[in-house]
Amino acid sequence: MSKESDEDRDDRGAVVLQPEPPARGTFALLIPSNMAWQASSFGGALRLDFRPIRPRERVVRVREKAKP
Repeated sequence: MSKESDEDRDDRGAVVLQPEPPARGTFALLIPSNMAWQASSFGGALRLDFRPIRPRERVVRVREKAKP
C-alpha cells in the first residue's frame, strides 16, 4: 500500500459568500480609487459631486493605506 503524499490529497476548498444586495430604498455605487466625491444637501436631496483626486489627496490615501 502506498501512502498519499500531501500533494495527492485534495482537501483544499473555498467558501464563497453571496454579496448582500443594498437595502430597499438605497443604492450601491462603486467609485474608482482615482476619484473623489463630496456630498451636499441640495433641495431636500443629497447631491454627489465627483472629480479626479488631487496629487496631495493621492499622497494622503497612500499614507493611510501604509499605516498598520
